[in-house]
Amino acid sequence: MAIQMRRGAYVNFNPAKLMPGEWAVVVSGDSNAKDGKAAYICFAAGDVKRVATYEDMVDNVHDAVDQNNGAIIKEITDAANKASQQASGAASRADAAANQALQIANSVALGSAGISDMAALKQQNAQLFQRLANLSGEFIYSDGTVYCPSSKATASGDTITFASSCTASGSTLALA
Repeated sequence: MAIQMRRGAYVNFNPAKLMPGEWAVVVSGDSNAKDGKAAYICFAAGDVKRVATYEDMVDNVHDAVDQNNGAIIKEITDAANKASQQASGAASRADAAANQALQIANSVALGSAGISDMAALKQQNAQLFQRLANLSGEFIYSDGTVYCPSSKATASGDTITFASSCTASGSTLALA
């Protein structure tokens, strides 16, 4: 059996005329290739696959990256905008809590604050610390209370379960 290989311009390329195992080299005009040059291998008459060179693959990867840059930038921008909105909301809630705390502190200083005012302030501070712990992913200690991020600790009844990043040794609990 003779070794066969065809070559020529893409306009003359006819996959139906190739024999199984035969190569066809397109030397110009292939719109599927950036430089118009391509190689094909025949598996059966009319059943061919284009073979990519290293240079073709470099071009293909660059094209894919260029096509996906917009989507990647949009994802990053959307995530940054969402984080900014969440931070803005947290800052707004912190400002509101600080203003209420200042009002209560002024009332206490003037001797007019009641027990319900103090309880409301403590509850609002607890909510603020818990939100901060969840947003930052860090444990926060304030006035004898540890606020745990929900990703690192859960409570059920009188049992607290810590994530694997937390360790206990004797009477010491390491929160990480």
